[in-house]
Amino acid sequence: MIVDDTVLYSYAQQVGVLLASKGLKLVSAESCTGGWIGQSITAIAGSSGWYECGFITYSNQAKHRMLGVQATTLLKYGAISEQTTTHSTTHFFSGNREAVRRQAVAAALLGIIDLLGEISPSLA
Repeated sequence: MIVDDTVLYSYAQQVGVLLASKGLKLVSAESCTGGWIGQSITAIAGSSGWYECGFITYSNQAKHRMLGVQATTLLKYGAISEQTTTHSTTHFFSGNREAVRRQAVAAALLGIIDLLGEISPSLA
């Protein structure tokens, strides 16, 4: 599937409805999308009720520093890999949970790191 502005906006609306219905907030983590996800979300009226903030972690150093991806994961699998995406989302809510809460009180993470077309909200 090719993801374009219309598809992404539709996904963002669906995620927003789900989060709002559960009283949850979303934090996005992006890389090659360069803020495209966050822009699509903030284009939705009322998204401030369910969207907390976004991280654009383009460099490997930013992925390590902000999302907790281990340097060994990045070296072994690369930035564009399922392992890196999985590691960033799981670490974001485990070992780094308190740091995340200090940066953005959020109950959900949208992990999109280089894997365009695979939008998967992970509810905490």
